[in-house]
Amino acid sequence: MAADLLLNYGSAADERSGNLGVDAPIGGHFVLHADGAYSKYDDLHVGGYLLSKDLREQALASPDPDIRALADLKDKLPNTAGRSDDAAAGVAYVDGDLNLGVSFSHHDARYGVPIRFSLDPAIVPEAPTIDAHQNRGDLRANVPIGGFFKIFEFRGGLSRYHHAEIEPNGAVGSKFYSDGGELRADVVQSERGGWGGTSGIQYLNQDFKIRGDEKYLPDSDNRRIGVFTLQTIENGPLRIEAGARIEFSRLQADEDLGLGTPQESRSFTPVSASAGANYNLVSDWRIGLSLSHSERAPTVNELFSNGPHGGSQQFLVGDPDLGLQKSNGAELSIHRTRGPVHVQANVYYNRYSNYIFEAPTGVIEDGLPIYEYRQGKADYYGFEVESDLKLGQALGIDWGGEITADAVRAKIRDFGDAPEIPPFRVLAGLTGTRGQVDGRIEVERASPQHRTAPEETPTAGYTMVNASLDWHPFAANPELTLSLTGNNLFDVEARRHSSELKDYAPLAGRDIRLSARIAF
Repeated sequence: MAADLLLNYGSAADERSGNLGVDAPIGGHFVLHADGAYSKYDDLHVGGYLLSKDLREQALASPDPDIRALADLKDKLPNTAGRSDDAAAGVAYVDGDLNLGVSFSHHDARYGVPIRFSLDPAIVPEAPTIDAHQNRGDLRANVPIGGFFKIFEFRGGLSRYHHAEIEPNGAVGSKFYSDGGELRADVVQSERGGWGGTSGIQYLNQDFKIRGDEKYLPDSDNRRIGVFTLQTIENGPLRIEAGARIEFSRLQADEDLGLGTPQESRSFTPVSASAGANYNLVSDWRIGLSLSHSERAPTVNELFSNGPHGGSQQFLVGDPDLGLQKSNGAELSIHRTRGPVHVQANVYYNRYSNYIFEAPTGVIEDGLPIYEYRQGKADYYGFEVESDLKLGQALGIDWGGEITADAVRAKIRDFGDAPEIPPFRVLAGLTGTRGQVDGRIEVERASPQHRTAPEETPTAGYTMVNASLDWHPFAANPELTLSLTGNNLFDVEARRHSSELKDYAPLAGRDIRLSARIAF
């Protein structure tokens, strides 16, 4: 039998959580698995003020004393307390490469959504609580078949999900229902002379229903079936990959007199393909180039939305005339995964002929900002770099260093900068190991984001310092790790530009976390 127990405490939200997983053989090649998780937390402590600098200045200029008082809100993010619990159980038959399994899982959660404070005295901001529940069953099979195809793989699942949006007085404002199923079947080829690959089929069927005052989407369903293949050829230092996928998608929405939306039905056939190669140069360095053409169908939200979404604090307006989102892209990569220095770097460029995006309009409806789904030509380009290196030994400690950096630019023609694009970010870390103790300290710097979409506010940059210490008291089983972690040690005010609630809900402030993990 094998078991894994993890216990956590976090100070920023007085978070208490635990996870337990158990695997037990029950004879005859059968293995039983069970796991559970529980978490409970209070309103989140944040660094600094709740409102961003621009909104605080607007609040202080208001003649209304209640609005001016919003500028002084700090430290605690109201309506963010919650709890969640999960349970799952499954059984598998394992005999060499033959693996058959079935599982069932249940999820419950109740959590608050950060308040989008209004600077208009006539608008009462909402403070909804989400009460969510999901049941899911899954089936998997890995069956060796021999011959040209080595193995058959199958994954399938059915789920029933619903959640209620509860008002502060306890009344249920809206209920959301989503039921569906998905499956994927693959055949993996036997490798022949460096040639291998996987081909398969995927299917998705999902229904959506909303009942209540904050209905933003008519009753709708989404059905997709896709066929794909991925092929690889390796010849000495050269590796070539190519893939293709075709999908048949149908999205339907019922007529809804309350939303003012007619019955709609849209069908799409997106086709995507890619090809690339990487080559081993010298001293374990590999360089690669890939080219791709990608297409995707719009979602039901993008096509049919027309109402207030309490969960995201937006009034969403879809466009039933949206077409396929299409893009052509190229990516250049370089890797080194051996030796004292590991490097992984990518530079990419994508040109969209009809990029789908959420556009803030600056208009308020039902106390929420209106966001419209639109489509336009766009250019995305950026880079990602990751590196770690061994620095050697000093003071009896094995030292290492890590650095990560990424940046992206996105422009939509006849619109401007794309919304919610993160700024340049760099993270540098120093690690050390001595005996059974591991330590790490890191500094993350996010630059200010001034390249904003119309009606989008800029976001200030921040510098955050984190540190952690892990102690492994036993050299062998049971595996026990005791951890002390400090995130945002200097309690700085930090906001993610990619968050729709960034001007009202900063990131967690100083968070001291204690954890214990034991496995045997």
